[in-house]
Amino acid sequence: MIICLTGMPGAGKSEASLILKKHGFEVIEMRSIVLSMMKEEHIEVNVRSLEEFARKIREERGADVVAEELVARMKERKDKIVIVGLRGMGELEYLKKKMSDIHVVALIADRSVRFERLKLSKKDSLGSYADFELREINNAKNLGVDATMKHAEFYIFNNGTKEDLERSVEDLFAALEKKEKERESGNL
Repeated sequence: MIICLTGMPGAGKSEASLILKKHGFEVIEMRSIVLSMMKEEHIEVNVRSLEEFARKIREERGADVVAEELVARMKERKDKIVIVGLRGMGELEYLKKKMSDIHVVALIADRSVRFERLKLSKKDSLGSYADFELREINNAKNLGVDATMKHAEFYIFNNGTKEDLERSVEDLFAALEKKEKERESGNL
């Protein structure tokens, strides 16, 4: 079972992946793949350079470049994988060609909630609200997060607490496990 988490920055993708990790999922972050590619090219890493590099490599090498790199770097395929940070349709289409049983889950949170979360994040250095707005546009339009979210099989609305998110992810996992068992037994 492969779960691909998509959503705008601060929606809770990383938190959701940690919950799934408790169920034996291997967590692979698309962001880590991009960071590794940047380090290989000796590019200084910050929020702006990360987003600019991600946009640039997709323009130069294709919309599926990060997914292609992810698959190439996987040593062996586990039974349960969660891919965090699926950005565009090119990535999704590539993964669907290379792997079966993919479930796309979009995490959605209000803009104000995400902004506050990102201000507290150690992973994301966030400046002003204007910087946040520019990042929103880049993620939605340039990287294609909005299109990928529209193709999600499941949606988790995450404006609440970590406990609320945990309940939602647990419910999702139970539904996917049930679906998997039905598929295996031929009832689906």
